[in-house]
Amino acid sequence: MRTEIAMITEIHEINRKIAELKLAFEAYIKNQDYPLDERWSAFCQANDALKNHFSSYHDFMCMDNGAIKYDGWLLHVERNETVHTEFIVELAESYNEERYDPDMRVVDVDALKEEILSLNLGSYEYDW
Repeated sequence: MRTEIAMITEIHEINRKIAELKLAFEAYIKNQDYPLDERWSAFCQANDALKNHFSSYHDFMCMDNGAIKYDGWLLHVERNETVHTEFIVELAESYNEERYDPDMRVVDVDALKEEILSLNLGSYEYDW
């Protein structure tokens, strides 16, 4: 059985390793010399501890302001709801595939992924 001091020491060591890995992880996913699909796959497989989580709303530059909000055309969110970026990408991909009218908006999914990776953004809180 571990003592309290041994447990705290182990926790500090794990936190140090996570911080080191997060730096390497961020460098990898932001490096556009690597294929987007590979970087996105790594991002999706990564533990949330390696990702950033914003406590306020994030407005994606690659989508109009009406895409993700209370009455958003892509995603309806409630105040103080946590929005996971992997889910946004899945919705955008489905939206693009199911468009029945060529005049409907198209989400540039690759640009969305690049923006998410550039921020290492795992989630944010919708705090309108």
